Amino acid sequence: MQVPKPTSRILSLPLVKSPVSHNNNGDRAISVLDKLAQNVDNEIKTSVAEAYIGLGQKEKAMLILRELESDTFVYTRERVLKAYLSLNQVEKVISVLEELMKSDVRSLISHSPDVLRQIVQIAGEKALPVLERLAKYDAGNIKATAADGYIELGRIEKALPILEELLVKRNIYNYMEQVSIWVLKRAGEKALPLLEALAKNDDIYVRNIAVDACGDIGEKALPLLKALANDNESYVRKAVAKALGKVGEKALPVLEVLAKDNEAYVKTNVIEALGNVGEKALPILEELANDSHPSVRSSVAKALGVVIKSL
Repeated sequence: MQVPKPTSRILSLPLVKSPVSHNNNGDRAISVLDKLAQNVDNEIKTSVAEAYIGLGQKEKAMLILRELESDTFVYTRERVLKAYLSLNQVEKVISVLEELMKSDVRSLISHSPDVLRQIVQIAGEKALPVLERLAKYDAGNIKATAADGYIELGRIEKALPILEELLVKRNIYNYMEQVSIWVLKRAGEKALPLLEALAKNDDIYVRNIAVDACGDIGEKALPLLKALANDNESYVRKAVAKALGKVGEKALPVLEVLAKDNEAYVKTNVIEALGNVGEKALPILEELANDSHPSVRSSVAKALGVVIKSL
């Protein structure tokens, strides 16, 4: 007995001429794509839909994507979501994302961490329910992605508690949660209240995170950097010196204090920062040129070269 071949629902594709098809070969290629669209393999269909999108044939792509929404393979639905995203189909993007969240959204976030931000950019406030659900996940990278989405929407007040949990209450040494540091920096000066809390943490590494983020914020973080310049741990003071190099001239009083630090590796960071400040740092550099430690004097020579070039 002959076994029947598997069949697929025949798609009735609209007759749309591709904007990039200017000759018979172009039409021939489109014809091959149309035949591939009838394939039973959903992976092939997804690739065809993506090709249609690239050719500007939105109607044909949408017809295939609607059929693929019910695919049980998570990877296929991830590709469908990205295809809808490229077409700015907000409702469809949210719908597919919600379905993914019922099964497993972790692979999407892990493989394409920028996708959620893109969704927020086109969906706006409509993405809030999705962010609220993602924020409840246990995985640190998903929580951090939710915080990033809140920041994209300007909802800093919702992002900061998530970041605080990741940076203080959990194991920050977990690689998957390092993304939260980058998200924290994206919050800018609005993150200062959280940075002040991190600066008081017993963990040196957590305090260093605060210092690093302060450097990116710049002048408005100077009071906090000034306080951290008195930290008992030289490792933190070293980080403060480096961060002050991003602040500019107004950091000079704090750099002058750190220039008297007992640790040579703190002073070498101070010197590098002074080089970035420019000629107003020359008196401090001149004094450090007489330091007893060779690495300090060597750093002064390099910094002076930077200053001289800036004159």
